[in-house]
Amino acid sequence: MATRVLPDSPAAFKDASWDEVLPYYEDLGERPLDNGNVEEWLADWSLFESLLSEAAALANFDYSCDTSDPAREAAQLRFGTQIGPRAHEQRVRLQRRLVELGYERPGLETMTRRFRNQMELFDEANVPLFADLSELTTQWAKVNGAMTVTWEGKEKTPSQLLPFLESSGHSSFARSPSSSSVTCSRACSIGCTTSGKRSPRMRASPTIATLRIAIRTASTTRQRIACDFTSRLRRRSFPRSSESTKGGAAG
Repeated sequence: MATRVLPDSPAAFKDASWDEVLPYYEDLGERPLDNGNVEEWLADWSLFESLLSEAAALANFDYSCDTSDPAREAAQLRFGTQIGPRAHEQRVRLQRRLVELGYERPGLETMTRRFRNQMELFDEANVPLFADLSELTTQWAKVNGAMTVTWEGKEKTPSQLLPFLESSGHSSFARSPSSSSVTCSRACSIGCTTSGKRSPRMRASPTIATLRIAIRTASTTRQRIACDFTSRLRRRSFPRSSESTKGGAAG
């Protein structure tokens, strides 16, 4: 059986679909495996995972730089909801191959122990839930990225304003008559809060106190969105293994 040739860079997986990624896992899962070729098999698996994970990380980084870009959002969702959860399932399959082979050498003990742990924790019924979680995380990033505060005529994110609170010269803001007013203009621009209301527009004198209010308003909105996402996940049923159920009853 011919070994599938791995690409030279993660760019090969930049626009890949799950159907294009799966054959690499199938090759590793069906290739003959014994103590004589296991090191080569591990090297190929490691290289493949590093290429795929780097492609996913680059897609995530691109999306975090501009959460309003539909193309970047689509790439993030493709890795997070289509490729990632299914890749995890295939990864456990390969872990089982290695563990069942019983191959041991110095330096491999920790990895083998981790594989056994992940195999015990894995439940196929959770795969679609991981996809749902990734989609919610992407939505959360989009909402969080849309939050801005206007400070001295410039639009900034709440995180960009934190250094102003830490500055030793922040009292000058309260004394400066030329400073612009603080406006929490789009603390939740798409109106996604638990109450269904947009955050109020606030205008006040340019003091550190009002700056704190602007940042706190945006932070509170983020917390409400996080609570909403969490409650949506809790309404779903996460399967539990019989061992964990027994352990919970015993405890």
